[in-house]
Amino acid sequence: MHTNKLLTKSLFTTSLGCPRKLYYATHKEYVNANDGNDFLRSLAEGGIQVGALARHYYFSKYNTFSQHYIKAKDTAKALEETRLAMQETNVVIAEAAFEWNGCLVRADILVKRGSTIELIEVKSSSLHKKDEDKITEPTKKNEVNSSYRDYIYDLAFQKYVIQNALNTDVHGYLMLINVDQMCDVDGLNQMVRINTKTQQVDATGLENYKVSPNEADWLLYPCDMDMVCNAIIAGETSEQAEYMGATFVDYVDLLLNALQTDTPAEPKISSQCKGCEFRSEDMSRSGFHRCWRECANFTYEDFQKPLTLELWGGGGFRNMKNLIAQKSYFMCDLQPSDYYNPKHAPFCTTDEYFNASARRQVQIECQTSERKDAILLSGIKSEMADWKFPLHFIDFETSTVALPFTKGQCPYETTAFQFSHHQLDQNHNLTHTEWISTERKFPNFDFVRALKHDLKNDDGTIFRYSHHENSVLNQIAEQLQNSQEADKEELIEFIYSITHDSGKKREGGKRDMVDLCEVVQHYFYDPVMKGSNSIKVVLPAVLRSKELQRMYQGPYRNYVESKNFETFDFSLINYTNEEQSEVGNPYKYLPTIGAELLEEGEISDSEERINNGGLANANYAKLQYDGLSADEKEKLKNALLRYCELDTMAMVLIYDYFDIHSK
Repeated sequence: MHTNKLLTKSLFTTSLGCPRKLYYATHKEYVNANDGNDFLRSLAEGGIQVGALARHYYFSKYNTFSQHYIKAKDTAKALEETRLAMQETNVVIAEAAFEWNGCLVRADILVKRGSTIELIEVKSSSLHKKDEDKITEPTKKNEVNSSYRDYIYDLAFQKYVIQNALNTDVHGYLMLINVDQMCDVDGLNQMVRINTKTQQVDATGLENYKVSPNEADWLLYPCDMDMVCNAIIAGETSEQAEYMGATFVDYVDLLLNALQTDTPAEPKISSQCKGCEFRSEDMSRSGFHRCWRECANFTYEDFQKPLTLELWGGGGFRNMKNLIAQKSYFMCDLQPSDYYNPKHAPFCTTDEYFNASARRQVQIECQTSERKDAILLSGIKSEMADWKFPLHFIDFETSTVALPFTKGQCPYETTAFQFSHHQLDQNHNLTHTEWISTERKFPNFDFVRALKHDLKNDDGTIFRYSHHENSVLNQIAEQLQNSQEADKEELIEFIYSITHDSGKKREGGKRDMVDLCEVVQHYFYDPVMKGSNSIKVVLPAVLRSKELQRMYQGPYRNYVESKNFETFDFSLINYTNEEQSEVGNPYKYLPTIGAELLEEGEISDSEERINNGGLANANYAKLQYDGLSADEKEKLKNALLRYCELDTMAMVLIYDYFDIHSK
C-alpha cells in the first residue's frame, strides 16, 4: 500500500539513528512521550523567541530586499507562496516551503541574492564562538560533532531537499546562540510576547530594536556548515554506518520507502533504547517493547527481569553500548568484569561508602536476589555526626532564559524564580517557608535576599539535592559582581558562606551545603531505585519503611503548617493495595493545577500535575507570557509552589530514614 505522506524534517530528525521510529511516529496507536510537548518545550527553551529574533536580524540586515514570512499551515498554500517569492531576484523568506521526491521542509530563513541562496537553520542551542571550528568541519576521525549532530543532520536534510527542488546549490548555516555575547539592549526578553492559549507569537516589540549592522554584535551566530553538510550528503563522514546503518542518501530513501509503503523499517536495539520516547507501560502501545520482542525475542516474562539497560551509569561507566551489542540483556548475565573499574577494590559490607563499581554491584545483587536494600550504617553514622541542628532543606526551581532581561546579560544566564525551605529542629518540629517570582523581570537578586533572610538566623546544616543549587548560587554571585546592587558585597559573602566552587578552586564556606544526593549515592540503595538516584525515585524507596509510614500517616497539614496544602487531604502515605504493603509515589498524588478552586466533591477535568522539573520550567515560562487570566496564573503559581515544597519535604523524609536506621 502506498500513501501520500511526506517525509518532513521533523519525521526525519525523529528517525535519525532509529528508522523504526518513523513508523511509531506516524501511527498514533503507539504512545509518544513527546506528543503535545513541542510548544511547551520550545517555550521553556526559548526557541519561539529565538526564532523571532533571528527573523528580525535578517529582515533588518536585508531591509532593501523583498521580505516574506510564510505563516500558512496548509502545505499546498505554503509551497505556492514560496514559489512566487522565489521568483524575485533579492528576497528574504521565513518559513519557506519546499517539496521534492516525497520530502517536505520548512526553512527557518532563506536568503536569495541573485543566484546565491543561503539556508539558515535556527536553533536555541548555545555555542561558545571560540568553539565554532569544532562543529563547522568533521573531527580528526572524520566524524560530525556528536553534541550538535542531530542539528547538523537536520540542516543537511533541508539543504539536500532544497538543492534538488531548485536544481541549484544552497549554502547552509546553523544559527546558534552565542553565550559569550552580551545583550545590547534592555528588555529584549519582553519584546517577543506569546499567547500560550492560541500559541500566537507577537514580535512587534522588536520593531523598535535597532539591529547592529555588524553580525559579531548579534546574540545569534550563523555558523557556516556548508562543508560538513556536503560531506554528510556525499556519505563521506565516518559516523554514518553506525549512526544510521547506511549512507545519508540511502537512509533518506529507506525512510521514504518505509513511509510511502506504510511498512515499519527493520528495528535495531542498542543502549540508546534506554531513552526511547516510544516506551509505555502498556506493552501493546509501546514501540520499545515491540522492537525488543522482534530483535531479541523477548517474552512478556523477559520484560519483568532486571534489564542491563537499567544499570546505573554514574562514575564514568562506558560499557553499556558493548554489553547490549554482545547480547548481555539481563543483569543476571553480567560478570563483575562487565561493570567493575579495575581500580576499584571488590565491595565489602564493612566498607565506609559505595564506590561507583560497588554501587553497580549492589544494584545487581538487590535486583536479582531477595536482598531488600543496602545501607552502610558505619558510613552514614559518621556522615551524620557532622550535621548540626536546626537542619535546613532547600530546593530551587530555575529557568535558563535564551533572551536576556537586561543589557549586559548573556544568553542562558540562570533565572532563579523559586525556592522551598523546610527547617527541622532537634525535637522534630518542622516548619516551611518559600519564595516565588512570577513577574516578567529578572528575579535573581531578590531571590538571594529572600534565601539569606531564611537562613541567617542560625548556623545549622543546609542540605541540597544534587549540584544544582550550588551551581545556581555561584552563577548569581557572578551576576552580582557585575551589577550595581547596593548590597551586592553582602549578598556575595552570604553565597560564598554556603557554597564552594571547585572550578575556581574556592573552598567551601563555613556552611557549605551538604549534597543529600551524594549521601544517598555513597550509603544507600533500594531495588525500586533501579539505576537512578533522582529524588523522585528515592522518596518511594524510603517510604517502604514502616517507621516512616507510622510517622507520616494522615494529611500532610497534620505535621507541617503549609498554605499550599491546607485545603487538601494530600498525604505522603498512599497505600496502593489492601494489604498496605506498598506505598505509592507522592509525586503522583499531587493535586492538579487549579484543584484548590474546585467545589467540594467536584472532579477536575484535567489530570495535569506539575510533578517534575521539566514541567515546572515549562509552566513558569507560561507565566511569563500572555493568554492566561489572573485566575489561571494563580492556579499555576500554586501548583508550582506545591511541587517545590514536596521536593524539600522529600529531603526531610530521606533524612528521617537515615536517622531511624542510624540509631
